Amino acid sequence: MDERNASVSPSTPIPTSTRAPVSASPHESSNPTPASDMTSSPYPGRTTPEHYNSEQTRGQDQVIIVLAVVAGILVALFQMPTVTFNGPTDDPTGLPRFQRLSGNESLGAFNINLGLNFTVINPNVEGLTFEKIKATAYYPVAPDRPLGGGNMTNLRINPAATTRFIFPFQIHYDPLVDPNFTILLDLMTKCGLLGSSRKEDIRVNYDLKPTVRVIGIPISFTIHQSTSFPCPIQSGGLLMANRILSSLS
Repeated sequence: MDERNASVSPSTPIPTSTRAPVSASPHESSNPTPASDMTSSPYPGRTTPEHYNSEQTRGQDQVIIVLAVVAGILVALFQMPTVTFNGPTDDPTGLPRFQRLSGNESLGAFNINLGLNFTVINPNVEGLTFEKIKATAYYPVAPDRPLGGGNMTNLRINPAATTRFIFPFQIHYDPLVDPNFTILLDLMTKCGLLGSSRKEDIRVNYDLKPTVRVIGIPISFTIHQSTSFPCPIQSGGLLMANRILSSLS
């Protein structure tokens, strides 16, 4: 046959690719898995430990915030209690008014023991506890020199109530801290022990510093007061003091 006359029959099909199409596996999904699903809990419907800890921390933070707000409101509404001094009385522990100190008698040291009668009015809805009450005494002729005082701890004050208490107060005289005997001379004069029998009340100034706690916060304030009382020293009570004064004349 002549190659020039050869032709392709129209009925002969043109060959195509013989590669069979790849079908999807019946176990594979046609849709890709979202990235978020890959990190989800392996226990559907259950709370993960991380989620539980997060919720617990959030709850604790809310409680702290509420407590802080309540504490702030109470502190803002807090009113300072009114403290009233009702005068001196006997020592609440039973100590005598005048007490020569054994061992120091040769030096002329002695104590004057008193009780200070106070009333506290608490207008607050919360009760108070005086964690500490400290008093420092000063004698008028030596106002910068401490001359005794007193202490009290854990005094409970009821809410919206009036509380009365007796504070132990002591005047401690020591000639070693009275080099010119200025205090002693004034005391003996007021007690009628220096020639004149006329007696005067002894006057003492003091600073009272209470410390209270409100929602755990310490609050302190200072009260400047004074008190007067009859001289408890009888004639002959300061024999060593008389000797000291005689040596100065």
